[in-house]
Amino acid sequence: MQKKKKVLALILTGIMFFSINFPVYAEEVAPCYVVSCPVGAKHNMLATGSGTVYEGSFQNPGNVVLSNGFANQCSLCYLVLISEGNPRQSGVLGKYALSNSSGPIGLGVNLYGGLTGTFYGSLIQDSFWAGFHFPAMY
Repeated sequence: MQKKKKVLALILTGIMFFSINFPVYAEEVAPCYVVSCPVGAKHNMLATGSGTVYEGSFQNPGNVVLSNGFANQCSLCYLVLISEGNPRQSGVLGKYALSNSSGPIGLGVNLYGGLTGTFYGSLIQDSFWAGFHFPAMY
């Protein structure tokens, strides 16, 4: 009888132990993006007007590969983006060119060296483009 009580007490202790609620701590998952701006975590892209991309150099521009594009510049590191689409309205870049600048650009900018690429995906879901912030214009 004494042995049965010990076994029963052991079983009840086990049941009580496993019925205790253990706290579960959920960690907040941070958005994943490529830290691409050397000055800040994300490029802070401000609209600066329109832009044209030439396939050649400043001395020998060659053909226009993108005209009347949407020009944006990072307010932190001065990276310039000229894109076929307006990332603030459509969220689509289309054909685009990226170039470094040593300072602020004007309302109309020309880039030389051709296109950097073409992108028709989601700016938010792509790890590279998620590193770019396009603040809303009011």
